[in-house]
Amino acid sequence: MKKTIPAALLTEEFKQRVEDTGMTDAAVAAAIGVTKQYFSAVKNGKEAPSIKFLAGAVIAGLGQNFGDIARPNPYAFSQALADSKGAA
Repeated sequence: MKKTIPAALLTEEFKQRVEDTGMTDAAVAAAIGVTKQYFSAVKNGKEAPSIKFLAGAVIAGLGQNFGDIARPNPYAFSQALADSKGAA
């Protein structure tokens, strides 16, 4: 089974802001409005952040816009391109 690569990853700036809060992952997840498990998966690059995650992070003051929170993952495009060539 092929590993899926998330389409977007959290920025280092966002990760630093989260660390600077001194809050636990559970507290940050609650402030954003997601589960601790989902927050952990996004933080560790196993899941892409959802619109709810991005909006919650902005509302919680952890960034001014979605681009402050996450960036597109260039490896996801490469995987999608390779997959489409393999399917042809």
